[in-house]
Amino acid sequence: MLGKIFRKKEMKQRSASSIDEFRTDDYRVLLASPYFSNDLEGDIRWHKRYLKRLMRYQKDPDKFHRQFPSEISEQDKGRHFKEQVIDSIPFHQKIIEENGSRLNAITSMMPRKDYKRLVSITMRNNGLPEYFVYSKFEDDYFFVASGSDQENMGWSSLVKDKCRICDIVFLGRYV
Repeated sequence: MLGKIFRKKEMKQRSASSIDEFRTDDYRVLLASPYFSNDLEGDIRWHKRYLKRLMRYQKDPDKFHRQFPSEISEQDKGRHFKEQVIDSIPFHQKIIEENGSRLNAITSMMPRKDYKRLVSITMRNNGLPEYFVYSKFEDDYFFVASGSDQENMGWSSLVKDKCRICDIVFLGRYV
């Protein structure tokens, strides 16, 4: 049992000439950048903390006004409070909801541990393939890159060869 838990993932040999080969009922194709270019969990935490702070300001506007000089007129204070607190609450709630749905979608297709590792590798190395593909039939996931530039090659060598998290398919390159 422990062998299955600690074993490195076996990579499958896949090849394709176009992303359209994966746009079938057997695969789910997503753009990779909205999911892996920034830490969705961290963004959700930050926006929740900021939303909590805005709610406190909404309950007690004097806390908000104490941050600014007293030379501002009451009319300007009211307008500023409305712009900075009242109008921004729905914005942050929407971001929390969108990022939460993205996080739930991606973690339903891959383990959270692998997601966190991929995000940290992406943030450190600035490379990310264009597409994330989930195979429904095999219950497996991989990335598809259209080009083999320097950033994608560095990222893919870390993910595929060193960490062995998942496979990367380069379009037009047959193995």
